[in-house]
Formats: sequence, C-alpha cells, structure tokens
Amino acid sequence: MRIRTQIVATLFSAVALIGLVGGVAIVSQISLTKSVALAEATSVARQLAETIAFRASDAPRSLFERPDGLREFVTLQHGRSKRDLVIVDKNKVIFADVPGEEQNIGTTFDYDPGNEIARTIDDGVPRNFVEASADVADPIDLVAVPIEDAPGKIVGAVLFEYTPLLRAAQQRTNDMLWLVGLCTAAAVLIAAASAFLLLRGFSKGLAGLNRGIESLARGDAGARIGRTSDDEFGQLAQGFDTMASEIEASRAQLVDQKAYIEDIVQTVAEGIAVIDGKGQVVSVNPAAAEIIGRRSDKVVGQDWQSALDIRGPSGDKPASGTSPVELAMTTGRRHQNEVRLAKPDGTSLPVVVSCNPLNRADGGIVLTLSDISDLRSAERAVHDRAEELARLNRELKETSEATTRLVKLGELLQACVTFHEAFSVVGSAMPDFFGGLSGTVHLTSASRNLVEEMAHWGTIRSSVGQFGPEDCWALRAARSTSPVQAC
Repeated sequence: MRIRTQIVATLFSAVALIGLVGGVAIVSQISLTKSVALAEATSVARQLAETIAFRASDAPRSLFERPDGLREFVTLQHGRSKRDLVIVDKNKVIFADVPGEEQNIGTTFDYDPGNEIARTIDDGVPRNFVEASADVADPIDLVAVPIEDAPGKIVGAVLFEYTPLLRAAQQRTNDMLWLVGLCTAAAVLIAAASAFLLLRGFSKGLAGLNRGIESLARGDAGARIGRTSDDEFGQLAQGFDTMASEIEASRAQLVDQKAYIEDIVQTVAEGIAVIDGKGQVVSVNPAAAEIIGRRSDKVVGQDWQSALDIRGPSGDKPASGTSPVELAMTTGRRHQNEVRLAKPDGTSLPVVVSCNPLNRADGGIVLTLSDISDLRSAERAVHDRAEELARLNRELKETSEATTRLVKLGELLQACVTFHEAFSVVGSAMPDFFGGLSGTVHLTSASRNLVEEMAHWGTIRSSVGQFGPEDCWALRAARSTSPVQAC
C-alpha cells in the first residue's frame, strides 16, 4: 500500500473510530438509563407494596384487605406520579386500578406476554414487561412487584408503570445522537481539509525525492534535488543531496577496493570459488583451480557437482544432501568439514572445505578450499614417532623395573644367614619376575642321590616334594653343572 493511501485510510479510520465511540456511548447510555429507570420503578413499587401490606396497631387490617381504601390509595398515587398503578391478587384478578379504568376491577390481568405476574407471585422476584393490550395505543412498560402479607406469604402484586422514565431517556439519547453526529461531521470536514493540505505538500515533496532516487538508481551519482521547502521534505532533500555526494565519493573508493580485493583473491594460497544460488560455479581463483586439478575456464559455468568431486574423509561418496556445499545452500548457514577432493587424474587430496552463504536475494555461497595434505603427512610422522617413543619407553620401564627387583633381591639374599632364609626370599620374589607362572626350586643333596623341594611360587604345585636324580631328565642328561637345577 502506498503512503498516500495509508494516510487517507488513517484519517478515515480516525473518523470511523469517533463515530464508533459515539455509537458505543449512546448504546451504553440507553442501556444504563433503562436499567436506572427500571431500578427506580422497582424501588417505588416495593415501597407501595410494603405500604399496601402494612398493618398498623390501630388498624388490624391492611389496605389489601380493604378494597375501598386500596382504591383511594391507588387514586392518590396516580394523581401524584401520573403513572399507571394496578393491584392484582394472587390469581391475577384486578383489585384496584387508576381513575378511568374502574371497569377493569374484578377482571383478570392477562396482558403480560410471558406470564411475568404469575411467576413473580410464585417466586417473589420482580419482573418487567410490556403491556400487550389492544386497548392501549402506545405500549406501556410495567414492573411487577410481589405484595407479602407475611414473610414468605405472597397475596398479590403491584404493577407500576415506568414508561415516562424510558421516554425521557430516549429523548436524552436522541439529543446525544445529534450531538455526536454533528461532532462526527465536523471531524470529517476537518480531516478532509487536513488530508487535502497534507497530501498536496506530501505529493510535492515526494515527487522531488522520487526524481532524485530514480536518477540515482540509473547510476547518475551526480543527481541532486536541491532544497525546495523548509519542512521535513526539504530536510529530506538536503539529506539526499548529502548522501548522493557521499555515494559519488564512495564509488571511486569502491572501484579501487574492488581491484585490491581481486588481487588478494587471485594471489591467496587458499582456493576460493563462488557458487550461485542455482549451483553453478561463477568464479575460481588460481589456487582453487590447482586444488581441483582443472583449468579455471573448465570449471567456471559448470554445475558444482560436476566440477568438484567431494568425498568423505575415508574416500566414500557422501549421501545426497549431506555434503557441506549442499548443507550451506539449503540451510543458509556456514558449514565446514574435512573431506577428500578427488582429482581427474585419480588422486585425491585431504581438504578443509568452508562454505559461507552470500547475503544476496538469489542465494549462493563462497567456497574456500584449504589443502592439508602436508599437515596430514606431518601428523602421520609425528604419530609414528610417538608410537616408537612409547614402545621404547615401555621397554625402558620394564628393564628398569626388572633391575630394581634384582637389586632388591640381591640385598635380601645378602642379608640371609641360612639356606632356608635364602630359599624363602627366592620363593617370595619369583612371582614379580615370572608374573602369573608357577615354579619350584629344588636342591640336590651333597650325596647327589636325592633332590628335595626348597621353595615354590604360584597356584600350581608339584605333588612330589622330593625325588631321585634319575627321575629328572635334565639331571639324567647331565645338563646341570651346579647343585641347583630346575626340572
């Protein structure tokens, strides 16, 4: 929607709102006045009902029990208020009526369309209704209030008119309606005049701005509007002229900066490629062409999937829609992954691919390719060297621990004074040397005719504690050169 249309719509909306508020006020006033009139009539009718049912100490009978007195009372009240007043018994038979309607006495009052009188006599709740009588030229609004001879004992009802109050309320409402109508008409005229003056100044100022903007959009950086007025449009025109001057100065700087950026892109070590929203390669720098393994003119204009063979780190083809290029183009967010880029000659390179979406209406991304083959080679060399050092460290640690155990064993053996103590030390130390293996140390006697067990370790133990030298194949083959021999 154009601004001019918005202004007109706003002014007419304001006028409509004024009329709506006035209408709501009138409706609210009608409802409130009717409620007040009904409340007042109900209150007066209650007082009349209490007076009719009242029993004085010097008059044991109430007015309801004295028909003549009741009719005089009704005539008196009618003369004061000029309102209809009818008294009926619990069967809706008229007991008393205003002067001129005496012929209705003794007849049944059947002019309540919803039988409001009978329901009021039944439950004691006051009700209002419009008298539906063919003898009445204008409708009469009545309220029915019960007459209680004793608490909870209803003997009849008072029918009291409140039509004059409603008519007075309607007259006040009509007067208010005229007042609101006049105010609304005045508001419409004022709004129309204001809109005319506002739109004329707006159109004049906007036309000058549009001419300047159209000239600037055509590339005429020297377009100027010139200050045409002292209002806000004049200030906008002055601001536009200042902005046009700054744009003219900035364009020259942008040309230099563009050439500078192009030099950087062409000489940077990382590969840079631009892919448009349709998935076609727009441009590549020399580094990108070298990483891809194809000449730049063979890549530009091609679909990126035919120009770039991107695979997973293990060399397998990624699932459809999961490559970093596809994710960046579909989600509009930056994605970076390590992949393998297959070349036309069958080789592949480990590459870090960074995809950055462009802030353009038609989409597109900037693709950065970083060759990390040297880094991965260095990582493998470091890993191999680390594994070798770890192996040497483990061997050194095992040798150091064995040496420590031997030194400790030698110290313990030197402290022994008997063979039994020495063999006990050997039996305790051997598990540290042989891990979970079991073993036994035997000693050949001086006569060399008996071999006896002196120490053991582990969970497995020989059932023979001593035996003859001929029972051991090692001794029988004369392989032992010392008195200590393992069999």
